[in-house]
Amino acid sequence: VTVYEMLPKLGGMLRYGIPNYRLPKDRLEEDVNSILKTGVQVKYGLKIGQDITIQELRKQYDAVLITIGASTDKKLGLEGEEADGVLSAVQFLRNVGKNEIMDLSGKEVAVIGGGNTALQDAEFLSNYCNKVYLVHRRDEFRGDSSLVDALKQRDNVEFVLSATVKDIVGETMVEGLILNNKKTGEDFKIEVAGVFVAIGQIPQNQLF
Repeated sequence: VTVYEMLPKLGGMLRYGIPNYRLPKDRLEEDVNSILKTGVQVKYGLKIGQDITIQELRKQYDAVLITIGASTDKKLGLEGEEADGVLSAVQFLRNVGKNEIMDLSGKEVAVIGGGNTALQDAEFLSNYCNKVYLVHRRDEFRGDSSLVDALKQRDNVEFVLSATVKDIVGETMVEGLILNNKKTGEDFKIEVAGVFVAIGQIPQNQLF
């Protein structure tokens, strides 16, 4: 069995999407090493569709099993989403997993979403930022209740529920968000220096 991995190490979202304080990486290494001891070969740093194609793999092997997961973030679909300071929450957690942590000390940021990725992002960011707005379009979160309870204990985390993002403020650098209260219909603004989008993921099936 040969595994093709586009990142430097095995583990996927377990390694690059879950902070170390939630899942210790030494425990993950034990599981990975136990698999490698069975004789599994790994080719790192190879991206399917870029470094090698599915067609090439089918010629080399008797069978090809695709287990890429859903690692591509959904977009808000708004102008300004490409501005500096607007980031994919999954990519942010992946960077954290690689010890590439951007300096957000003393800043105010917003996390958009209501699942575990959004909650984990907010929890991690609250350790560094002055304030974290957690914006969700529903009136309750769909992530783990233990994560929600943990965030409720953090004084610098504010829940903004039943709200959708209407506009991103800022030309080259994000300066804030225009939100719409779904219950009252009113628009309001929050000033932030960073926006982390966690509204779901989709697989990179365009490669196949």
